[in-house]
Amino acid sequence: MRNPWRFSFDFETGWLWCGDVGQGQWEEIDIIENGKNYGWRCYEGNHTYNTAGCGDISEYTFPIFEYPHSPECSITGGYVYRGPNQPELVGKYIYGDYCSNKIWALEYDGVNPAANQLLVTASVSPLAFGIDEAKELYVCAENGRIYKLVPTAAVVAPTHLSATVISSTVIGLNWIDNSGNENGFNIERKFNNNSYELIITVSANTNSYTDNINNIGNYLYRVSAYNSSDTSGYSNEACVSESVLPVELSLFTIEVSQNDNSVILKWTTSSEKNNHGFEIERYQNNTWATIGFVEGNGTTTEKSSYRFADDFGNHGFSGLIKYRLKQIDFDGSFSYSGSVAIDLNFLQKDYYLKQNYPNPFNPTTTISYNVPEESSVRIELLNSIGEAVDQLVNETRSSGIFENMIDASKFASGVYYVRMVALSVVSNKVYRKTIKMLYLK
Repeated sequence: MRNPWRFSFDFETGWLWCGDVGQGQWEEIDIIENGKNYGWRCYEGNHTYNTAGCGDISEYTFPIFEYPHSPECSITGGYVYRGPNQPELVGKYIYGDYCSNKIWALEYDGVNPAANQLLVTASVSPLAFGIDEAKELYVCAENGRIYKLVPTAAVVAPTHLSATVISSTVIGLNWIDNSGNENGFNIERKFNNNSYELIITVSANTNSYTDNINNIGNYLYRVSAYNSSDTSGYSNEACVSESVLPVELSLFTIEVSQNDNSVILKWTTSSEKNNHGFEIERYQNNTWATIGFVEGNGTTTEKSSYRFADDFGNHGFSGLIKYRLKQIDFDGSFSYSGSVAIDLNFLQKDYYLKQNYPNPFNPTTTISYNVPEESSVRIELLNSIGEAVDQLVNETRSSGIFENMIDASKFASGVYYVRMVALSVVSNKVYRKTIKMLYLK
């Protein structure tokens, strides 16, 4: 292609249309297909331009329509019209020419030769075309203005249809009445993958409607105006997903069981509808993670009580932790509860010495260790050949989680070790561990 000036898809056929600006004699319109060669520089439109080194003519795809220069000179590609208010233009490709200011409608069915119709010779040059949500056509002109085609339909379609969830069973519709001569409006609804159906007819000069629904899913709406002699095209479609379940959470509490290092979550629902269950999520290390699932009671108007234990087992934890519920219905729709939080100080049931952080470090780093019962603790800093260069801890510690900061600024760069030895005061437990660190100045 030489110089495409505007591509556009036809919503119904899926065809990709293109206006291609010619070199000096011909302008062309093409239907673009993957992998096709549209001929430039070998051909300009249907005509030979420079075939030196070109392949056989059968290798090229030629335009569905072309027109010559003078007074025309530069095509402005447009759109296949699919709006509701120009019934005589439906299915036709609307385009223009920058030099002659002409705007045409091209009819092409993919089989028969294209038929071209002059619509208007404008007073300014068309630079581009556009469409709105109702697929009505606009012309962007060289004088900086945007022009809209004047409706020719006997009854003009409503526009700016919107749909809003008011509650789990109510959807509100609003639209703009553009006709002025209607007897009323037809409101149609489509549920999930079903076909559209007429749900109600409302009187003239109405611009809103409240729809009561019974099922959870995706709803599409469209509206048309009518009078005694004709019916308008459709408004834009408005889509809404009614996926928030009417599961009424009346209580969500948290408590701690120190004896077995667990957090107990309890919650109650006053009623449920299509409730598959609850995922339990825990906020830790700056992220929410799913830690369990509790099955729901489907649909019920009875009070339901639930319980979940987050068992930390031998893994201690100290700090603030948060939980929330992700309530899920049977089709996968979900909603979140608010969060609950608690400050924990669970002890790990075994000794541990964690790897320092950061590592490598310069010049400070931190170690963390757990003492599950009263113990005599000695922690030393060793150099790369195992010599003790600093004593970090040498005392009896009660049970708990502890941190120590190491300042290595007085030492040389290199590999160091931290060695921990703990002797229980109340039992025969002995713990020894060494970790490796890298100090980089």
